[in-house]
Amino acid sequence: MSVNPYTYGTVKGVHRRIGWVVPNRQMFDGETTPTMEDVEATLDQTAAEIHMRLAKAGYPVSTAATLASEAPRTSVWLAALNEDGATVSILGTLPQAFDPEQAGVNPYKSCKDRWDAGLKLIDSSALDELDLYKAESESDQLYSGSTQDD
Repeated sequence: MSVNPYTYGTVKGVHRRIGWVVPNRQMFDGETTPTMEDVEATLDQTAAEIHMRLAKAGYPVSTAATLASEAPRTSVWLAALNEDGATVSILGTLPQAFDPEQAGVNPYKSCKDRWDAGLKLIDSSALDELDLYKAESESDQLYSGSTQDD
């Protein structure tokens, strides 16, 4: 299995955030917890939530490749958001994986805060400030009338 074409984040991006949950920081594979397949599925699931938010806010839902060429700054931001969301989901299933009191850092909270803030930014039309613009449907431009109406 691999991430689908509509998933913006990468397994490597998730590994950068939580690779320490795997002994010797090895890359996720079929023997690790979580497995590579678990990480890929979680990336796909969090990407689907991003897609729902994008569609609801009026933004186009594009493949990662299309987004990277048409809106590169948004692409990078959405990849990070996708990876934060996947990290939150995975760490939520591995509460024994870290002791925030010991390290003084809570990676779950850090990623969760960025995930929640990112979803709110999508809802607020902030992506217009980068390089992603809301989709216009044909019904938005529908005109019915005649010169007499003018």
